[in-house]
Amino acid sequence: MALNYYSDWETHTWSCECGWNGAGGDAWTELHDALVQVDCPECGSRLFLVDLPTPDQVRAAAAVGNEEAQKELGPLRQAEERWAHIDAQPGFDPSVLPDAVDGRIELELTTVSEADGGHKETWMALFHDSRELYRELAQYETLSPLRRLLPAFRERYGDAEISLHTTYSAFIYLLGDRTSMIDDYGSLLKQYDIEDIKAAP
Repeated sequence: MALNYYSDWETHTWSCECGWNGAGGDAWTELHDALVQVDCPECGSRLFLVDLPTPDQVRAAAAVGNEEAQKELGPLRQAEERWAHIDAQPGFDPSVLPDAVDGRIELELTTVSEADGGHKETWMALFHDSRELYRELAQYETLSPLRRLLPAFRERYGDAEISLHTTYSAFIYLLGDRTSMIDDYGSLLKQYDIEDIKAAP
């Protein structure tokens, strides 16, 4: 069972079978999707796991005076406002897609960074022949944009050959540190019979 993030795991003294003793904060930590893995700094054996806090846990810890949680309230509000903005975006309109030429179409998915409301924002943008067709607020480490766009591409173009040039910046934004999603990325394109063109870094 994983420990609560706001417990005393960083200051508590832990022991390893190799003989190491020390505070959790002095051990090695590795961040995963929803938890922190804490390992012995001497032999590398796993000591314990810590759940990353949910938004409700951050607010609850802040309410009882946890200083770390209180510092996270501002970024948490910003993140929730951004997600609300993402959810409010209009859906993709396939009518913006150009006609295929000689039974073939090549599209490009990339990221665009611009100032928006006084701060820099990143967008996932779809282009054809250097013309922007569509953009949405970028979401880190999720294939959701592809799950929305690829079926629309196939429906629009029928049996035509479709190539998707995913730029390096877009590819990194979609997968982030979750290299396990590379196979999911390839499977999605294969499902809709779309040629995968990835740019080198």
